[in-house]
Amino acid sequence: MNRKLMLVLAMLLCASLLFGCSVSRNSGDADTVKDQKQEQREESTPDIDIEGKADSEQDEQDNDKKSVSEDKKDSESGDKSDKKNKDSGIGKKDSPVPKGSTYTWSGTTDSYYKIEYTYSLTVNDAKPVTIDELKEMNVRVNEDDRFEYRILDVSCNAEIKLLGSESGSAYISSFYPHIVGAESSAGESVIGYAFFGFEDALKDNISDQVGFDKIDIDETASYSADGKVIIPVYKGKTNYLVLRDDGSGDKIYFSIE
Repeated sequence: MNRKLMLVLAMLLCASLLFGCSVSRNSGDADTVKDQKQEQREESTPDIDIEGKADSEQDEQDNDKKSVSEDKKDSESGDKSDKKNKDSGIGKKDSPVPKGSTYTWSGTTDSYYKIEYTYSLTVNDAKPVTIDELKEMNVRVNEDDRFEYRILDVSCNAEIKLLGSESGSAYISSFYPHIVGAESSAGESVIGYAFFGFEDALKDNISDQVGFDKIDIDETASYSADGKVIIPVYKGKTNYLVLRDDGSGDKIYFSIE
C-alpha cells in the first residue's frame, strides 16, 4: 500500500514540474511576441509623446545632466566645442539662432558609441499645423489644450568620427543632432517631436541618403540633409525649438517665430 502511495505522489510531482515548465515557456513566448509587435508599431507610426515640465523641474534635471557632462568633458582633452557660436552668444535663450541662420557645434560623446561630432542646423521655416492635418500625415499626438503644433523645415549637416564602439562599427544614420522639443519665453518646457514616418521627414531623408552605410573605428563620415520636424508648442506664447549639445549638456535655442 505504501509503495502504491509513493508511486502516485511521484507521478503527481512529475506532472506538476512539467506543467510549471510549460507555463513559463509559453509566458516567455508571449512576452517576446508582444515586444516584437511593440517595436514594429513604434517603428511604423511616429508619435509625439508630450511631456510638459515646469521651469524649476527642468532646470534641476538640466543641471544634473550638465554636471555629469562637465565632469566628463574636463577629463577628456579631445573635447572640441565650437567657440565661434558660443563666444558670440548666439543660441542662448535670450539670443536664439534666427530663422535662416546656421548654428554649428562640435564635441565628443562617449556612451555605446564614442564619437567626435560636428553638427550644423538651420531652421528655414516654421508653420502651424493642425491636429487633423497631423492625423492625415499618420502622426499621433496628445490632444492637450495647452499645446498646438509647428512643422519646421530644417537643414542639417553632420560630420562624425567613430572613436570607439562595442560592436566595432556603426551605422552613419545613427548620428544626428539631439532635438529635445520646445520651450516658451516663460520657461515652460515641452519635450517631444516627430522627425520620421511622414512625407519629407528629416530622419527619413538622412536614412535615404546614407542608406545602410557604416563607419569603422577611426573612420569619418559626413552628410547633409533637408527635411521636416514637427514639435508641440505652448499656445499664445513665444516659443523656441530646443536642441541639446550632448558633449557639453548645453541647450541650444532656435527662433521659430
